[in-house]
Amino acid sequence: MKLNETTRRFPNTMRDAFGENHYDLERQQRWEWLEGHQSNGSVEAEFWVYIALAFAAGFLVSHLFA
Repeated sequence: MKLNETTRRFPNTMRDAFGENHYDLERQQRWEWLEGHQSNGSVEAEFWVYIALAFAAGFLVSHLFA
């Protein structure tokens, strides 16, 4: 007796996600281009901008309500 019948919804490997036919390989190339387009410097700069914005928001809130 099976109580919970489930099916796998997400692929476990890249081969499962992107098969061997033309359409899947084309989709994989588009995905790799999009993900690989950001350099490490831009990701690091974005991180520090978010840190500065969080500090500024906290500073502003502390001076408004203190």
